[in-house]
Parts: sequence; structure tokens; C-alpha cells
Amino acid sequence: METDIQKHKTDELKELLMIEQNPDTYTYRGHLSDERFCVISLVTKPRSQTKNLSKLTDNHSEKPGTFLFPFTFEEFLEKTNYEYQDSTETFDLFLQVSVKSDVLNEKKYKKLRKHAVEEEHHSILQLRMGNFNKTKRLRDTSLTYKDQTLANYVTVKGNVSLLLNKDIPLSCKPQIHELSSSKGALTIRGHLYSANAYIEHSQLLLSGRNSEKSFESSVTINWSDLTEEHFGLYTFTFESIVHFEAINNGDILPQDTFDLHLINTYSGIKEPHLVRLGKPIKELHDAIPDTHHFHGTKVGVISPFYTFKGSNLSFDVNKFNRFTYEYLEYKLSKSKETDKDIWIIGERPYKAQDNGYFFFKYMRENYPKKKVYYVIEKDSPDLDKVKGLGNILYFKSRKHIKYMLMADVILCTHHADFLYPIRSQRFKNAVAAKKVFLQHGILGTKNILANYGKYAHSFETDLFLVSSEFEKKIVVNDFNYLPAEVKVTGLSRFDSLLNPDVPPKNQLLIIPTWRNWLSEKETFVKSEYYSRYLALLQSEELRTFSKKYSMEILFCLHPNMQQYTNLFEQDGVTIVHQGDRDVQVLMKESKLMITDYSSVGFDFSFLDKPVIYYQFDREKFLGKDPSHLNLDQDLPGSIVLNQEDLFETLSLYGKSHFAISEESKKRAEKFLTYRDRHTNERILKAVSSLTSS
Repeated sequence: METDIQKHKTDELKELLMIEQNPDTYTYRGHLSDERFCVISLVTKPRSQTKNLSKLTDNHSEKPGTFLFPFTFEEFLEKTNYEYQDSTETFDLFLQVSVKSDVLNEKKYKKLRKHAVEEEHHSILQLRMGNFNKTKRLRDTSLTYKDQTLANYVTVKGNVSLLLNKDIPLSCKPQIHELSSSKGALTIRGHLYSANAYIEHSQLLLSGRNSEKSFESSVTINWSDLTEEHFGLYTFTFESIVHFEAINNGDILPQDTFDLHLINTYSGIKEPHLVRLGKPIKELHDAIPDTHHFHGTKVGVISPFYTFKGSNLSFDVNKFNRFTYEYLEYKLSKSKETDKDIWIIGERPYKAQDNGYFFFKYMRENYPKKKVYYVIEKDSPDLDKVKGLGNILYFKSRKHIKYMLMADVILCTHHADFLYPIRSQRFKNAVAAKKVFLQHGILGTKNILANYGKYAHSFETDLFLVSSEFEKKIVVNDFNYLPAEVKVTGLSRFDSLLNPDVPPKNQLLIIPTWRNWLSEKETFVKSEYYSRYLALLQSEELRTFSKKYSMEILFCLHPNMQQYTNLFEQDGVTIVHQGDRDVQVLMKESKLMITDYSSVGFDFSFLDKPVIYYQFDREKFLGKDPSHLNLDQDLPGSIVLNQEDLFETLSLYGKSHFAISEESKKRAEKFLTYRDRHTNERILKAVSSLTSS
């Protein structure tokens, strides 16, 4: 992995820079690779001003091509002649260099003459301080003078600047070089690249996503000589050996997904800093060992993985009774066997509400002799919905393990391995079934190439189901699938969605999607997302709208953020927990929907009902990768960016008796080829063709 700074090449002329510090003095010394370049002085310029460069100090070295620049904080203030009281500033540093004009060939001329001043037979060049072939930097700290501070700062481009009365930006980038396992333990080794702050101590934090349990493990860090090769970027080696038995007092960790962070303590900075642990070297992406340990009759299996988007290290903890775990190990040790008749269907193991459930229901009611099975947890709130249909595989049961390894086809609304009893690389390699991606919503709003692209890490499918030719073009052109791998069938739930069997209510459904940067509660409560939706639910305008149209207000968060629903409780607002209520029924009941980027907006528009897209954070949500759609021209609804426009749009829909506009109806038609309620027949035909080929 390259850090942001490492991406910048060293300047062939700049050979060595040493940054040194005495109690009240900074010293820059070093040399250039060509002695014909004579270093004259060190100059500086405040970044926020257009004023000319100020000479900080003359060169104290007489040897050609070398430089020596000592200066105190007091001298810095005097030479820069700047008003500093209660002010902050970043000062960029430059070497002022003289060279005979005939030394500069055409290539060097173009590269160096940009900031040159011509004198007789000489050029005076301004070279940015930084990007040296080697930069020697020990543990320097801020200088202080009359309650003011001055600190060295290595920029993201590898240059050296000075910060006046400004906090040093903390930027630590871990890189994992080794991940290995032994019985009941994982060993993690790598490098830490800290841009401007010396790391004194580090601790590994394991944070559960759902259980809210956290555990710590010790980390050993050591200074690395690689600092010289990274433009003065503080570089450390680190090692953490996580003994899972020890960190939870001998007991197995809660069954959960745990994210790994480093808690870094920096020299001169009071508060510790949390850094996500990840970014493995390329060789480690597909070499992720699992481990396990026993506690009485229980077994905890730890399966590491790298997140698809940030390549951050996480791991799943799965609990088994010893008898089941030994059966799992036995089955994995046997040669692969498949049953051409076994189809396994599911969503996430805790639910049965989406396309997996509807296709399973269709198959059981219409083809009861077909060996089709549904994966679900024993304590799922949706269990009763599927139990009466028969052919249940209880998640992590012996039968589940056996059938998963024998299956011919796995049909899932998400990554197929969500249905595996354990998401270890070893189990994935043992599964021989073909995969069918049932999907969980119309694609397009957010760029999800990293999630479901043909070459996305950890995702694979042999058949990709979509709802329109328009969506198929996205999957073929953007996701890189072959046309034959993509079938226009519609989504399984549409047969039920389009059935007019639920009477409408005076009901407004507010159902925003999740934000992957809001997994931590501390971050969530400070976020614009929270403040915007809380302001909406607390607003007098919403209460007035509700009263005027006798409209019940429902607020439903995405499953990934349901742990925060209690933060939104307000009088006059019904908080909905997905799992307790069927989202499709809620949509069929409601007259109007407010969402942001969620695919449920498409479903709602297919019912010829109006959707308001509240997109106050569009740029941040979409990120650097563009949407697969032109949001302003393709989304089947009204887009608003602020609360004032939201209420104005609500009022307009109220006055129109909540009728969808003709333009929105036309846009919705582009995303749904079939309205005939024969979607499941098409899916069955497509999957049967896959298995017979």
C-alpha cells in the first residue's frame, strides 16, 4: 500500500533533509544531489496571503550544494513580520537556489524555471522544501514563545511547512503486513504511518457492531528507519497478538461482527485518537485464516475479513455447541458432494421480508415437491412467516451445514455467504453451488460497483436479476457482467407489491437509508444526518401538516442504523422497527413517502404514489464515485435539498390529494419492464436455465 504522501515521487535534485530540534530552535540541514546548485537562503510565505516571500535565514553552510538553516521561534516572528496575536497561519517553506543558466537543460528548464528570477548568467530558483530522497526526522515537538506555538508539518504532498498557533492535523494510516492464526489467537503485524505526531502508545480496540460490546488487546510499537524514505512521515512497526480467551475473561466473545481500531496516544496531544485498522498488502487479501477456542461445551469461531469498501479488518464471531462444530469440521474435511435438486434461499439469516421470502413462498406453494429450503435463525421475528411453509434450515444447525455444502443453487438478496453458517475462507472454498443474486432493490442511486461488481472482492454470482432493460444496461456497462449473466425478470416481491390487497391509510412514511460513516454512536449524534431528521420530526410544520391532513407520521430507519431509533422518539411520530412491521405493507398503506437515496423510493413509485427525496448531503453520500443515474432526471419523485423546500413540496402534494405527477410516473416506468405479476415465474425459468446449462 502507498500512503497519500508516498504517492509523490522524490525530486531527483533533493538528496537529503535532516530536521533537528533544540529547546528553542529548529534546524534544517542537508544537501542537493548536484553541487552546481548553490543554496542561498530559506524563505517562507504565509499560505493565506499573496504577499511576497520573506527570507527566514541565510545559508550557514559554505560547502557547495549543502544547506544549514537554524532559527529560533523569536527569529521566525521577527523575520516574517506578521501580526500573530490570536491568529493562526500555515507557512510554506522554500529553498532559494542559484544556478548558472547554462546548467539548466530544456527538461530542467521547464521543471525549475516556473518560479525563477533571472540575474546575469544565473537563475534564482525557489524550490519547495520537501520530497527529498531521504528525510531524517527524530521526535520533534512544537516550539513555544510567549504563549504561541510553532510546529513542523509534513503536508499530504510530502512538503514541509510550519504551523503557527494551529493544532497539528492527526493522520495515521495503518498497513497490515501479516495476519496469521494459532489456536484461539490472531497475530496482526504491520506499519503505522503518522504524518505529524509521534505515537507514544497504542492499544487495539475490538468494537461489536450490534452488541455494543468492546474489548482491548495490547499493541507493541517500534520506531522504523523507513521514516527516512517517507519524507519525514513518522513510521512505526506494530504487533498485536489477540488472545480471544484472555480478552473476555476466558469466555467466548458475543456473537457479532467486530471492527478493529487502534487507540493511539501521541506526544504532546492530550486526547487519544481512534484509527481504523486495515489496508492489507495485496498478498493478504485472499489469505485470511480463521481460528477458534473452546469454553466448556461452547466453541467460538473467529473469521477475519476485509470490508469491501475500505479494506478494513473486521471479524465475525460465531458460536457453536461443540457437537455441531465437530460436525462442521468433519464435513469440511470430506470431499465435495452436490445434490442437483437442492436450492437454498435466504436474505440475512434474521429476516424473511424481502425477495428471498417471496420467492421461497412462491416455490413452496406452487412446487411443493421441489427441494427448496429457507435459511433463518431460530429466534427470528419472521420465523412464523416461513415455518408454516416447511423446508426450514435453522441457521448454523447440522442440517444447514450439510445442505449448504450439498446445494446446487444458492439464491440470496445479498452476498451469498451471508447464508453460510460461518463466513470463513475455508467454508467459502467448500461451497460448490451456483449463486443467484435476487437483489434487494433497484440499482442505480449510489455507486455500488465495489459491492456487487463482477470483480468485487468477496462477491460472486452466476446470475444477476434486474427489473428493466435500463437497469440491465447499468449492470452490463458499469458492473462489467456479460449480457447473458443478467436477466430482466423483476424482483420477486413485486408480484405481491402490485397486488391491491391492502387498503390505504392517511399515512406518511419517512424511511431514509443508512450512511456507512455513521457506525459509531458518538459520530452519529454529532452528524448532520441526525440533526436534519431530528429537526424534521420535531418541527411545528410537520405537526401542522399531520393535523391538517389527518396524517399519521411513521419513521423507519434502515436495519444498519436501527440501534439509533430511540434517539428519534417524538410525540406524534410512530417509530417503526424493521422486523416488527413489514416494510412492503407499510408502503402499500401509505399515501406519501419521504426518503433520500433508498431503493424503496422506486417501489413506492411503482404503486403510482409520490416520493420526496430529501438529499441534503448528496455530495457526501455519493462520494467520489458518481451515481449510476442522473439523479435529477431519472429519480421518480421530487428532490429537495433543505427543510424549507421539503415542507413546500409536502404542502403541494397535500393540495393535489397526494397524486403522483405524470413526469414521475413516466420515470418510474423506465425502471419496471413487467407489471403482470408473473415475476416469480420468470425467476424460476431463469434459474432452471442456469442449472441445466
